[in-house]
Amino acid sequence: MDIEWQSADAIVNVEFRREPARDHGGCGIALLRQGHYTAAVRELVQAVEADPADNEAHYYLALALLDGARPHRSPRRVVESVRRHLDTARALPEARVLRVLVDEDQELLWRLYPATPQALVDLVDQVDWERALEIIRHVPAREARTFQVLERAVTTP
Repeated sequence: MDIEWQSADAIVNVEFRREPARDHGGCGIALLRQGHYTAAVRELVQAVEADPADNEAHYYLALALLDGARPHRSPRRVVESVRRHLDTARALPEARVLRVLVDEDQELLWRLYPATPQALVDLVDQVDWERALEIIRHVPAREARTFQVLERAVTTP
């Protein structure tokens, strides 16, 4: 075809638009923070599937799987899944603290060992203030030593 014979009516520009990739991790965290645990789990599962090495996605998935309940009130299979995700995210201090809290509450260890070990205090000191608040908000295990140390950490200036 000769350029002289083309008109603006005959030229068609096709533009392919790709939908931006959905940030499943970000969506899951936002849903978790709003207390929408089931929806958060769906999003965070997709984030973990997309990037199995994403420590934050594993950590937040573990938190969401608890469904805002105490670990000892959760089915054992759920707690085992939570533990696996926290073990994967163990590079994060908040994942290690949450794992201690889950283990302590699941086995009701706070009844057997009322004293707080210094190692627990030191571990909690490594957790960011906002992450500590998230754990307190989403895992209401008030009798657990770990919960109490977290609570002191966020209320002490």
